[in-house]
Amino acid sequence: MKYPNLELIEQTFKEKVKEKYPSAFDANSQWRKCTADMFMQTWSNTATGFDLEPVCSGQAFTDEYTTVMKLEWYELSSVDNKLHPKSLYGVFFGNKLAYILRSLNQKFEFDLRDRQMKSQKNARVYIDDEFREYRELSF
Repeated sequence: MKYPNLELIEQTFKEKVKEKYPSAFDANSQWRKCTADMFMQTWSNTATGFDLEPVCSGQAFTDEYTTVMKLEWYELSSVDNKLHPKSLYGVFFGNKLAYILRSLNQKFEFDLRDRQMKSQKNARVYIDDEFREYRELSF
């Protein structure tokens, strides 16, 4: 079992964030910090957590490293001219980005604590109902 390339994962995550959430890297954002949490996860098939699109996979238990990247920064508000904390989470299976989350609930925190992240198909449970817009969950 190969370890994921954390430098590649961080670079991929930051590039996707710049593309989808440019405010995280504009002139009004300050103090960016990126952290990683990596753990082994067992899946019931060889597609691991990538189950949105039809894939050719086998029915065999498969171990894959899951990496959860967290990007934190402070953004200067134009309304009150104060810095407000912001964060984004990127979930990777192996070296491949599965999804990015912005508005989280306790299910995400519990699954991260229990080391059992949801697949792409089931990741929407991490978003509260009032934030259940597609833009909140990026692939």
